[in-house]
Amino acid sequence: MKKLWWAGVALAISIVLNTIAVKVGRGSYGHVMLVVQGILLIGAPAFIASLILMILGREKRWNLFLVGYALNLFSLVVGLMIVSAFIGLLVASGDVKDARAYCEALVPRLEKYKEETGRYPDDVNAVSVRQHEPLLLKGSRYYLSQAEGYVIEFKDPSTKQRVVEYSSWRKEWQTRQ
Repeated sequence: MKKLWWAGVALAISIVLNTIAVKVGRGSYGHVMLVVQGILLIGAPAFIASLILMILGREKRWNLFLVGYALNLFSLVVGLMIVSAFIGLLVASGDVKDARAYCEALVPRLEKYKEETGRYPDDVNAVSVRQHEPLLLKGSRYYLSQAEGYVIEFKDPSTKQRVVEYSSWRKEWQTRQ
């Protein structure tokens, strides 16, 4: 029972690290790849080393066993980071939905602007309120005015190259690589 409280500490550390990883990484491609590589390159070797040390130290070398046990708990924390990747992907999906809904709300305002002026605005600020932009769009240039229309596009953070796009001449959302 003495050793089990360390497992509780490891789980608590894992919860804290997962929460931070989701808040910072938000399911981005980099977040998911960092977690996967961390598990494969750090967690798995640490787990194998922990098993070897625990087997070698189980009877006569108690200190070796304890080092193996600590390494086992460390590999548990690293392995549980996979939870942040899955939750992060859900967050990224929500971010894309929020950005898309925000952009869909811009379309009628852009069309109204064109009716009033005969052209689409050069800058989205003419029809939007930047302070209400979703997190995925903040600081990015997602509106591109062209001679005969406009394109609204933003990157899907959960993938390496996928772009979500709406164009005024197609009047539908598309994804492209």
